[in-house]
Order: sequence, then structure tokens, then C-alpha cells
Amino acid sequence: MCNSWKPGVAPLPTSLAGFSVSITQGPTHPSQQLLPIFSIEQTNVCSDSTVPPPSCIITAITGQIPVNLSGFLGDTKASGDNHTISITENGSPSASFRIVLLREDVHILTYCDSIDPNQGSGPCSPKITHADGTRVSLSAKASVGEMLSMYAVGLGGTRPAVPAGTLTPEPAPVTLQQFMMQYSYAIDPSASSSSPISPGVPAQISFTGLAPGQIGVYQVNFTVPAPPSNARSCDPLNQDGTTNPDGTNLVLTLSGGYSLNSARICVKLPDSPN
Repeated sequence: MCNSWKPGVAPLPTSLAGFSVSITQGPTHPSQQLLPIFSIEQTNVCSDSTVPPPSCIITAITGQIPVNLSGFLGDTKASGDNHTISITENGSPSASFRIVLLREDVHILTYCDSIDPNQGSGPCSPKITHADGTRVSLSAKASVGEMLSMYAVGLGGTRPAVPAGTLTPEPAPVTLQQFMMQYSYAIDPSASSSSPISPGVPAQISFTGLAPGQIGVYQVNFTVPAPPSNARSCDPLNQDGTTNPDGTNLVLTLSGGYSLNSARICVKLPDSPN
């Protein structure tokens, strides 16, 4: 058994299917906020139970942390205030659990993440698209010098700020925090070159901010960097003949002040026929 609920409209509700999630701040800035909810999924982990008891049900709630909580936009890694989170189901609150808030915590979205409207359609590849919005893949490779868009969460505050749970307007707000992207191509060991590339080479970013028309999703526009002469072509098979599901040849790492996350994509090499 698996049940799921998604609002389908904006702004996001703070209560869905009888559940709500609240964050309490204190004692320095005492307050309580309900989180906007993206989705709720319930899964029966007792496969032999036709009518599962409550202990067999795992509930996953995906919500958005507002950026206006005290300490969230501070210069330190973690908020100095005491924050707790609790879940209420049909009017019955859970125990409160202490949480630590970070100014930013980068996560590059995949097509399997619960906040993606196309969740579950196709492989769990990173959400990196061409200019027309189609995904970069083994069958639709990126080109050197092409402008791509990467989608992520956890990039912190923006200017101007956008209320949690609401659609991002245009023009798109930009992030307060500066982010860096580094890249590394996979090397073909059978090729010879006097100039191999090393990990950690900076890539060009032209925009980092919230994605217009989406909720809580950030967009990073960047240019596909040129590969070294001994870069490996995208290949669905490994050298030993085993299947390479993503067939990628480029690793991109997006980093902020305290966190980083990487994604792999496929880039068509200039001298490759495909």
C-alpha cells in the first residue's frame, strides 16, 4: 500500500491530509511557524499485512523551511537559537525534536525528488536541462559552450525575498549567497595527452536565483566547459563491458559557504560523431 497527496495548486497549504508541520523558535526570538507542504506519502512496510496497523505505516512529509527564521540568514554556520520541529496529525501533536538550521545546504534536484512534478517518470538523473526545458541525457547530450540550467534547493535567502509556499515571480530573485561551480571530465585512459584536466576547475555561472513559476526551487544557469583532449566520450558501457546506467563523462559540483553537491551529465565531445 502506498498513498500520496500533493496540493497541485499554489500557494502551498500548511495542512494536508490531516497533517501539519510546525517549527518553534526560542527563547531569543520566540515564535512558531507552520511549514508549507509539498507532498505527503504513506507506505506500508509490512508486506504481509492486508490491513496494516499504524506501526507498519511510514509517513514522509516534504515541506519548505522559510528563510525568515531567526539566525537562518546569519553569518554563522548554524543558528544560535533553539529551534524545534513537531508534526500534528488530525489535531494530535507529536513530540518536539530539536533541529539545526543552516544558512544554505545545497541539493541538486533529481527527477525522483518529491517536489518535482514529474517525479517517478524516467531515471533519477539530475534535473539539468537544455534551453528548451528538455533534460540532458545520454540521448540528448549537452554541447560544449551550451548554456544549461541546473535546478536545486537549499540555496538560502534571495533578493528580493519570496514568501514560503508561493510561486516565484519574474524577474527572478537572485541569491544572497555566492555559489561556485567546479567541474571534472572523466579521462579516457587509452588516450594520450600532455594536458590532463584535474578536479576542481571553475566553471562559468551566469545566474543563481529562484526559478520563476516554481516554489522554493533555485535555478543555476551555467556554460558547459570545454573538455581536455583526452576526455572520455559518453558510453552506456563500462570498459569491462558492464552497463553504465548514466553513461556520463562530466561531474559538476555546486558549492556555497558550507555545503556542496555534485551531479553527473553527458557532454558530446567536439570530435565525437554522436
